[in-house]
Amino acid sequence: MGQRGPSSGEAAWRKPSLCQQGECAELLQEQGGGEILVRSTRKPDEVVRFTVAEWQALAAGILAGDYSDFG
Repeated sequence: MGQRGPSSGEAAWRKPSLCQQGECAELLQEQGGGEILVRSTRKPDEVVRFTVAEWQALAAGILAGDYSDFG
């Protein structure tokens, strides 16, 4: 954490269409597809990096309901 992502000129952070209150998770895939970066709009300087395989496993777990007891 605490690592900055690519500069704003390289790629655009994306947030979900359901994000309307400004407190959202944002995603960015590094150019070349090496890593997926995740940050909160509340703390944009704190970036978490995932390999594509880690991200795909997390997303599959969320879709499968593995984390349904969170939130």
